[in-house]
Amino acid sequence: MAAAVVAGSAVDICFEFEVGEMALDKGGALRVAWRWPFDWPVPGELVVACEAATVEAVFEAQGDMNPWHHHIELRVVEGELKQGDRMVLYCKGWDAPTFITYAARFLLLIKNVGEGDWMRLADPDPYDVVADAARRLVVIAEAEGGVGEEVSVRVWRGLLGQSGALGRGAGVGRGRCSVAAAFAAFSRV
Repeated sequence: MAAAVVAGSAVDICFEFEVGEMALDKGGALRVAWRWPFDWPVPGELVVACEAATVEAVFEAQGDMNPWHHHIELRVVEGELKQGDRMVLYCKGWDAPTFITYAARFLLLIKNVGEGDWMRLADPDPYDVVADAARRLVVIAEAEGGVGEEVSVRVWRGLLGQSGALGRGAGVGRGRCSVAAAFAAFSRV
């Protein structure tokens, strides 16, 4: 996975697994989970590549591991995965979260048939959700004003067709200026 994804953009992500000492029997599963605030929706396409077994991928928007209750579960439906076997999950056309954040993580888990708890695997590298370039400027006048008059305004820089802050400490500005001055300030950002 890339070290950074652009908020709200469609991305392709690949998760690669290699089975260690613990075999994964029929009915066993792996999970790729993320915390509840991250709004990763159902990927456009989920593809599993695995030669050793038949594996089904299921997206779950409300799972059983709070706060990591969004996940994709990879369940072995036929065969088994033994030490050294590999499996790859491709999430194609997956819309990244719509807010920016730094050092986000996925949680990787494994559970075999008959085991009560999920076991945590090694954490993948963290990723950032970053802003794209600003695409619009919203200026809200707090009162009526006429052409050439100074008015109090709030300025909101928007991204990808949504309102939102563009970075740490950025977002809403407030003050008195002309609308032309607000646009001029935006063009310097």
